[in-house]
Amino acid sequence: MTTRRDGDWENTKQLLKNSNTVKRQPSSWLRHKGQAALIDYMIFEGKYTKEDIAKAIREMPETKARDIIPTIDQLILRVQRHIDHLNFDTSHLPMQAHECNVVIGINGIVKFKP
Repeated sequence: MTTRRDGDWENTKQLLKNSNTVKRQPSSWLRHKGQAALIDYMIFEGKYTKEDIAKAIREMPETKARDIIPTIDQLILRVQRHIDHLNFDTSHLPMQAHECNVVIGINGIVKFKP
C-alpha cells in the first residue's frame, strides 16, 4: 500500500469519467503494485464483490508461489483492509488513507462512487 498524495481522489474521479481508457497495469494510478493494484482495478471496474476480488488474488502467481496459500476468508480481510486504506479508516494501518469514496452496494459489489 502507498500513502495518500493530494489529488488521488480527484484523479480517480477523472479516470471514472473516462473509464474506457483505463487498462490494468502492473502498477495502479494510486501507485499500488501486485495484489493492491489488482484490488484497485477490480474496484474501479465496479462489478466485483470482496469475495470475487479475494478469489482473483488467490489465483495470482505471486500468491500461488507462497509456501502457505491464504484462505479466502484471510484474503477477504486483506481486501477489506485495502478498502479501508482507499477510504478513510486507516487507524489500524501504518499509512494515510487515499481518501477515495469506496462503497459496497446491497448486492455486495465494491466500487468507487464519485
